[in-house]
Amino acid sequence: MGAKMNFRFFCQFRPILPALFLFAFPWSLSALDHIEFTQNGQKKKESGRALYRSQETGEIGFETRDGRYLVLSKDELGAFTKDEKPFSYYTKDELIRHLKNEFPAESRYDILVKDHFVLVHTTSDVFADWYGQLLERVYAGFTDFWEKKGITLHEPACPMVALVFSSRHDFFRYAADEGNAVTQNTHAYFNLKTNRIVLCDISGLEASRENEQGRASPRKIAALLQQPGAVENVTMVVHEAVHQIGFNCGLQKRLAPYPLWVSEGLAVFHEVPDRGKQAAWTSRPKVNPIRQAVLIPALQKQRDPLRTLILSDDPFRNAQQQRESYALTWGWTYFLIMKRPKEYVAYLKILAEKDMDSDDSPEIRLRDFTDCFGDDWEKLYKDFSNTIRKL
Repeated sequence: MGAKMNFRFFCQFRPILPALFLFAFPWSLSALDHIEFTQNGQKKKESGRALYRSQETGEIGFETRDGRYLVLSKDELGAFTKDEKPFSYYTKDELIRHLKNEFPAESRYDILVKDHFVLVHTTSDVFADWYGQLLERVYAGFTDFWEKKGITLHEPACPMVALVFSSRHDFFRYAADEGNAVTQNTHAYFNLKTNRIVLCDISGLEASRENEQGRASPRKIAALLQQPGAVENVTMVVHEAVHQIGFNCGLQKRLAPYPLWVSEGLAVFHEVPDRGKQAAWTSRPKVNPIRQAVLIPALQKQRDPLRTLILSDDPFRNAQQQRESYALTWGWTYFLIMKRPKEYVAYLKILAEKDMDSDDSPEIRLRDFTDCFGDDWEKLYKDFSNTIRKL
C-alpha cells in the first residue's frame, strides 16, 4: 500500500457506554428533540433525537436529522426541548436545502443528486458525475452481493452524503475543521461521526478536464480511466463507499462495538477495481494485488496474526502494523467469504444484532467468532494458508 493507497476509517468516535452510568430517552426515540449548544465559541441549534445521557458526567449523545452524531458535554449543552412531531430523517429535498446552507454556492460548492447519494463537490460537473455513477454502482453491486448470500438489507434512512474536493489543500483544511488529524498520506475517509465520505482527487484527473462541463458520457469516463491515478481513485471511492453503505443499510451500526477487522475486511474485499471493464468496478470477488503483495511476508513474519485481529482493534491503530493488518484482513476475509460463506454470513448476522450498549471484550469477540467457525484454529489456519498460496 503506497502513499496513494492509505485509507482512514474513523472508529475512534465511539464513546465508552457503561450501562451503569447511562439512561436512554425512550420518549425521544419517537419524538423530535431540539437542542441549543455552544462549541468552539459558537452557538448552534440542531433538531434530531437524544440517544443517551450520562448520569455521571451529564454528557449527551444526539443524532441530527441528517444522521450526524453529536457528543456534547454538560457545559456545552444549553436548552433542550422536545416537539410533538415524531422524529424523522431528512427527505432528499430537506437534505439538499440543509447542505446548501452548510456549503454555500458562493464558496464554490455545487451539489449533485443521485438515487442514494448527494454529492457536495468543488470539482467539475463531469468529475463529480463520474464519482456519483461509481458510488451508485457500488451501492447496487454491494447490496446485491450480500442479499444473494442471505443478508437482509434496507434502503438508507436518509440519502448518503459524499464530499468531493478538487484539491488536497481543501481536503486537509476540511478534515482539520472536523477535528480529524489526517496525515499527508490520507486522501479519503469515512467519518463515523458525521456519516459522510470525504474524498479528494489525487490522480490529476480533475486537472485534465480543463473546466469541461456537462454530464459524463461513456467516452469521457473511458478517457478518465486511462489517466494516471485512475485505479487509485476507483479503489479509494469503493473502499469508503463500502463503509458508508454497510453502516446505512443495516449490515452494521455506527455506535455498536463492531470489530474493526470485519469493517475493514469488507472494504478491502470489495475495493478492487476491474481494469478490463469500462465501468471500472464490478462486485465479483477479485484478488487484491496490493494487499496480496504484503500478505505472504506478513504470514511468515507474525505468529498467530489472525486471532490477534479478531480479539483486538489495536493492530489497526498502530501505524507500524497498519499495512500488514490491512493485508491480513483482506486475505482472512477473502478466505472466509470464498470458502466458508454460510458461516461468514451467520457471523455478520450476529454482529448486526449488536447495539450501542452491547458489551465488548476479547472474550466476547472470540465467542462470536468460534460460535460460527468453530475453535479448531490449527485446521482453520492451515486451510487459510493453503487457499492464499494457491491464488
